[in-house]
Amino acid sequence: MSIAIPSRAGRLIERLARVAGHYADPTTDSAAVEDALGNHLRRLGISGLSVRFVETLASGRALAGQAALKHDAWIGTWRMQWRDAYTAAWQVRTPWSTARRLAQVSARRTVALESWQRLRNLLPIERESRGLVQVALDWCAEQALCDAVEVAVDLVTWTAEPDSAPAMERWITLISPLVDAFEAGLWLCWLTPGQVLALLRPAVKLEQGRLHCEDGPAITGPGGARLYFWRGIQVPAKLVLSPLDITAHEILAETDVEVRRLMLERYGPDRFIQDVDASLVDADETGELYRYELAADEPLCMIRVLDATTRLDGTRRTYWLRVPPTVRTAREAVAWTFGMAAPHYRPDRET
Repeated sequence: MSIAIPSRAGRLIERLARVAGHYADPTTDSAAVEDALGNHLRRLGISGLSVRFVETLASGRALAGQAALKHDAWIGTWRMQWRDAYTAAWQVRTPWSTARRLAQVSARRTVALESWQRLRNLLPIERESRGLVQVALDWCAEQALCDAVEVAVDLVTWTAEPDSAPAMERWITLISPLVDAFEAGLWLCWLTPGQVLALLRPAVKLEQGRLHCEDGPAITGPGGARLYFWRGIQVPAKLVLSPLDITAHEILAETDVEVRRLMLERYGPDRFIQDVDASLVDADETGELYRYELAADEPLCMIRVLDATTRLDGTRRTYWLRVPPTVRTAREAVAWTFGMAAPHYRPDRET
């Protein structure tokens, strides 16, 4: 007998799929998000909390952390109500069912949970939000942070439970508004004294599961914040928007090795080796081997060779080829480009 996802959970997964398919151009409705969060709090018996929208993850974390330092039990009422409802539902649930597990897995795949979690971890934290604020956030992160994606998956999971006991129905009722908020564009929110901090979902561009965009920001926040990524690595805007304006000095001044490698790639290693004071290691009839030491990284080594064919004007085209830093002679470097050892590189004729 085949196991099917219960219809109630299936309908929720369909709702999530409609949202998840637009991660590059999400629909956001701040008024609807505010209404949904208010509905969630009212069902918990909490009133008097306004909703404040923040523009970046860094600003949200900083404000939440400051609130955590100033107030003990700063979200005590919300946390108590939330945990009590969850505990009651958990205690009466039937043993974990295949249908429930199937619904959970389907929901996670539908909303691409891994990508959203990675995005949250990748976004930078402003320097001023570190220190004590960061410690406070780490301490209360489980209670303070509502990830709308996590809540959506949680709701699907519980609605697939065959036991519809009142305690479970109450739990489902409490968290349902957060799925409404997710549909309206909510990504993350924090509960603080007197207000809820809410962050709307950013527009995200992915390539092969990594943050990447070749002609603009890979992440555009609802408030206009823009972050640039190249194959999953956060980079300066210039690397994406105007790579030809990068200078050799900027490459050398970059302390992040991964970012520096990308800058060097965009700048062109052949152009770089000519613009810096690279050392001529060896030269013979095969070419000239240059080497430049890079801080905290392997040296850049390139062989300069001439095309064997003479052009109409009598000149020969110059080529720069990158080679491993282990090569020590020009012949060894050229041989490596042909997949050969130096002693075996003895061309009778070059073309």
